[in-house]
Parts: sequence; C-alpha cells; structure tokens
Amino acid sequence: MLRKQPIRILPLLSLIAMLVLSSCAPLIQPVTTSGTAPTPILTEVKGGVDNPNVFVDPAVLQAALLQVLAAHDTENLQQWMTDPFFTGTWRGDRFDTSPADALKSLYADQLGAEIHLEPVKNADLKALLGGTDPLSIPSGEAGVMYAFLVSGWGKDGRDEAILFITLQADDNLKWHGWMQIRGGFSGARLGGIQPYKNDALGFSLYLPKGCEVPDPNASAVLFLAPGVGHPDENRAGAFISVEPANGRTAEQVATQLAEKTKVEMGAGYTGAAITVMDIDGEPAYSVSGLPGQDVNRQLFMVHNDLLYSLMFVPDSPRAAAYSQMEDMYAMIVNTFHFTK
Repeated sequence: MLRKQPIRILPLLSLIAMLVLSSCAPLIQPVTTSGTAPTPILTEVKGGVDNPNVFVDPAVLQAALLQVLAAHDTENLQQWMTDPFFTGTWRGDRFDTSPADALKSLYADQLGAEIHLEPVKNADLKALLGGTDPLSIPSGEAGVMYAFLVSGWGKDGRDEAILFITLQADDNLKWHGWMQIRGGFSGARLGGIQPYKNDALGFSLYLPKGCEVPDPNASAVLFLAPGVGHPDENRAGAFISVEPANGRTAEQVATQLAEKTKVEMGAGYTGAAITVMDIDGEPAYSVSGLPGQDVNRQLFMVHNDLLYSLMFVPDSPRAAAYSQMEDMYAMIVNTFHFTK
C-alpha cells in the first residue's frame, strides 16, 4: 500500500514537457488492480491542511478510479469528477451533465452488479477511432490530457469505455468523463483483433482475431468467424456489398425492408426493429430479426452515392453462434471507416 506523503508541485515547464512527450494512445501505462489495493489518494498540504482528494499522477488516478468504481464508492467518485462531467457513446449521443446525474446513470445503466474493470494494455485508440484523437472527443475547453481504455464495462461486462482525465488550473487531475463502446473494439475480451482494408470497395475495419476473409469480388466481401463451414446457426458471418445508391437514402432502404417484412410475416411477428446510429459521419440504419435461411440483421449506409449493405448471421439468441455474431457486429460497426 502506498504511503501518503506531501507532493511537490511540478514546475509548469516540466509539466508541459512531460505532456508533450506523452503519446496519444495508450496515453497512460496500464496498472494492475489486483492484489492489495494501493492507497489511491495523494495528499497535498495547502495552508497547513491535508487535502485527501488531490491527484498529480495519472496512473495513480487510473488505479483509484477502477477500485472505487468496482466498490460503488460514489462519495469519493463525486469528489474526483469535474463539473460539468462528460458522458457519451461511441457513434451515439454525448452529453455534459452534473457529477450526481452521471453517477446515477453509471450504476443504473452503465455497469452491472458484478464489476470487473481492467485496463486494456497497448490499445491504439487513435487507430481504433479511425484517426480521431481521443483527447479531442470531449470539448476542447475541458483540458483533457489523458485517456485510457478499460474492458468489463456494461451491464453484462462485454463493453469497453474510454475514461478521460483532465488537468485543472491548479495542476491537479480530475476524472472528466467516459465514452462507452458497446461490444468493445479492442479485442481484449476476444483474444485480439486483425485489420482489414478494401480500397476497391472503399472501407476499412477491424475483425476479431481468427476471422477468415475468402477472396472478395468487385462488389462484395464475406467475413467468417472462427469455425468450420458456411455461416449459419453454428458459425457467425458478415457480408458487405456495395452498389450505386441511385438517389436512395439508407433510411428509405431500411424502412422499405422492415415494412415489407412485417407485411409478409403477418400478425405476431415482432422483428424488423430499426436502430439508427452514426458511422463515420453517415447515418446508418440497422434492421434486426429478419427472416431468411438464417435469421439475420442488416445495416445500410449511403456514402458518395454508394449504398453499403451489411448482413450478419445468425441474429437469433437461440442460435449457438449468436454471441459470436454479436461480437463480429460490434467490432465491424465500431471500427468501420470509409476510405474514399
């Protein structure tokens, strides 16, 4: 356990030099949270009075956050948070809110009853974000200086989150917010990732490690999860095709498919629900629970008057490969970027 000791205020020039030399991703060397928990708080003497909630070392603040998040220690968390506090979802909504409201959402919606957060080692956040500097995601006025990725986020522990650390005017560090990545994108839970780029079709993405990519043709490519045989209930697969949009929007294509399916399936059918998200600056429409040889999920985007159609199988919780499909879907959706 670390001993509490007075800290020395770093000279401004030394602090600036240290920050310039640090890289964007990973911005903080991961630290372990197992074993005896270190004393997470550094003490600073101001006017002869100890202040037990002052941090100057980002690695120490990182370790402290993971410990108190798992312990549901909202009292300490609120003291370590900025006001306003940033919350968001990758390729979803982002908000500035109060620390109190953020903590309510944190334990009601973001984290499960059993919390096992781990820092993701060597995560190249800028590459995973398609070239976006993670420090630029919150408002520039926030003064975010560090960002690190953790796994084990979400109600079922399958998500990831980027935690943002800001440098205050008094040279102390505060937790400024989180951005949830639904399903994750680092591959930490899956054993790794592999990049894929198709210049002819105009996109790049990451896949779970071990996926197969049979020879693509001029308008489509197939991705197969680890396994044997064709994509079906026992092996997940994803199919991406590109064709001229001819003036159609992604919303029109998705809506037409959903309505047609509901009519054909008749009363009692509860599938064809549409989810809207933003993927690399374009609106994307995902239609779930579609009937076919295997129940499938389809997603549509239009970019440069090209219609990108993505199909994922099997989209049935009863299928053996459903979790495998969900992992492939999350990885592709979270890391898809247009290249032309």
